[in-house]
Amino acid sequence: MFLQVCKITDPAKQRDDENLTIDFFINNSDFSAAPEKLSRLKILHKEIEVFRKKVLPARNKIILHTDRHTVHQGIALGVVSNTEWDAFWLAVKEVVHILNLHFTNENIQINSISRSDVGRLIHILKQAEESHA
Repeated sequence: MFLQVCKITDPAKQRDDENLTIDFFINNSDFSAAPEKLSRLKILHKEIEVFRKKVLPARNKIILHTDRHTVHQGIALGVVSNTEWDAFWLAVKEVVHILNLHFTNENIQINSISRSDVGRLIHILKQAEESHA
């Protein structure tokens, strides 16, 4: 789950690679006709970034590879409360809703997000990017 969370919250550009992430859509979408939506997306993005910073070390030190020092020291990484998870998913839900309305003009709501929904979220973001291109 941490890997998928980090993938959708990665920066829009890393090295020479562009990532289809929340940051990508915020930075590459034309919200000139709806600046209040862009403003809200930026607020949500900041909230999501706070959460990302807490789980990113788990991805970097345990999930992508097994860091010897981290394992040896028994360091707990990516520890977040249920309340923080809930706030993260609510922010992602709102981001997806805003982007979906912007790109498809359809009022689709994600009622709950589970581990399997992360893949669906990535699919929705890719569809939105393709329709915007």
